[in-house]
Amino acid sequence: MLVTPYLSVFLMFILSIVSIAWTYAFLEFFQTLRPKSENNQIEKKDVYSFQGYDIPEILQMDFNGFVAMSAEETLHFAATDEAEDEWTPLEPYGRGVVRQGPDQRAFLLSVFHQLHCLHYIEVELTSASDMAHWPHVQHCLNMIRQWVICEADVTLEQGFFARRNFTADRWGETYVCRDWEAVYAEMKRNWIEFYQYQLKHGIPTTPFNST
Repeated sequence: MLVTPYLSVFLMFILSIVSIAWTYAFLEFFQTLRPKSENNQIEKKDVYSFQGYDIPEILQMDFNGFVAMSAEETLHFAATDEAEDEWTPLEPYGRGVVRQGPDQRAFLLSVFHQLHCLHYIEVELTSASDMAHWPHVQHCLNMIRQWVICEADVTLEQGFFARRNFTADRWGETYVCRDWEAVYAEMKRNWIEFYQYQLKHGIPTTPFNST
């Protein structure tokens, strides 16, 4: 079959259209494979039902901006039995559980999961462990690793810590943090709100340090 110049141009035009269509279809398919963790796949909105996966990514509250925290070497929170009295006050109202939505759905706040893991590791280090709890310790170590990587703190630390005299030079760097006092205040407010909900609906009430 003799291919005329006109037919060649027409075929090239058709092939171009087909190529564009295939490219568009491929991109559409690729978008469906992208993980939901990418920003353009996360739906942002103001109102949530708190049913199924229709929940916000973080606790909706006013953090009052950021605060500074200067790291300091301390004798407190040591790996000793006496340190238990110092770890206990870190536990918030509700033991880190917040209630959200019309049905008072329970959620654990990550910061208190993290503190729980650190405390659990401290307890295991200071007790005569028979290794029975080490799967829990392994879970905590793995979670702490991921939390640290997630935060990816890029504060510049001066000097080489292994050569530093922490007795004489106790202060470290200053970090920019969320206002943790605001978080504790919100935990208390949320617990009181849930306590009132329990009274209103005839649900047995729970102490402040219980879920």
